[in-house]
Amino acid sequence: MGLHGCATTPVRLEEHGSWKLHTINDELLYGQRQITLHFDSASRFSGFSGCNHYRGEYRYEDGAIDVLDVVTTTDQRCESAIEEQEKQYLDIIGDAVNYHEQCDLLRLRTAEGDRMLFKRAVKSPVR
Repeated sequence: MGLHGCATTPVRLEEHGSWKLHTINDELLYGQRQITLHFDSASRFSGFSGCNHYRGEYRYEDGAIDVLDVVTTTDQRCESAIEEQEKQYLDIIGDAVNYHEQCDLLRLRTAEGDRMLFKRAVKSPVR
């Protein structure tokens, strides 16, 4: 049985906004802080990597992504396990070579086979 109403081909990332990291290499995340990724435009992204905020630039086409730059924009210290997870996350983002988006899931993968799974962030209703 197929999925209905979900995009199965690469789409314009900036049209699909914000994501929450679910797993890195099929492992659940350490800690309580949500790691996020937001595509700000057709060439820029930003987010929170568990301890610090970051931003970067990218290009994409037909499922391929080329991350041109990733930098942290804050310099906070956290416990070592969080800092290690943050480094792994930023390394994978920086080395990502392809993506696949389907329904409310986004997968990023490096040429070495590292992978991350994101779930679409649901915006809270305005009150």
